[in-house]
Amino acid sequence: MYGITLWGSAYKIHLDKIKIVQKRVVRSIYDAEYNEYTHTLFTELGLLKLEDIYKYEISKFMYYYLNKTTPLTFQLNIKYGSNVHSYSTRQAKALRIPRHRLRSTSSLQVY
Repeated sequence: MYGITLWGSAYKIHLDKIKIVQKRVVRSIYDAEYNEYTHTLFTELGLLKLEDIYKYEISKFMYYYLNKTTPLTFQLNIKYGSNVHSYSTRQAKALRIPRHRLRSTSSLQVY
């Protein structure tokens, strides 16, 4: 799904609409009842649910980030704990994201 790393962290109310459509399409492929459980249908089709696609894409992004193949913008914004302090701490290997004031800023991909 194009751009899911950007809009995949949107408010739940917006994502629920997409999930409903996704489930409706899977049910129509199998000609299933409107209230049939869809987990097995997704598995049989070999499809990922919206949340799974989002988690996969974020994991892929972090893999590229950790291997330094993402654009320079991301390399500058996300830092390790060891870059913050000159002394050793327990969080030295933890990733640190810049602080932000607004919730809308926290859902941006660069943060």
